[in-house]
Amino acid sequence: MKFQAFEIDHIEKMLAFSLNYSELIQRNSALICAAQNEFNNKLKLLTGNELLDSFVEQKKTGTDRPGKTVLFFGSLILIPFSLIKLFYNLKKLII
Repeated sequence: MKFQAFEIDHIEKMLAFSLNYSELIQRNSALICAAQNEFNNKLKLLTGNELLDSFVEQKKTGTDRPGKTVLFFGSLILIPFSLIKLFYNLKKLII
């Protein structure tokens, strides 16, 4: 009789644990579902231009205008002015 009471107590504790775990999973699933719905709604409101603007803002691309392009030593090769300045500064560091 003593052993049976111990087993019943253990089974009831395991049942309570299982019910708590099941409720936790259910709440978690509901939160995930709500987050997914919110994400889908936000995606539906976005446009291609907004995504591009967001990308440019995050990556900081396209904010600076390109430098001047100069003809180098009369050849047909066009070299950006910023690249010429970089080589000039490197030359000063080496010498």
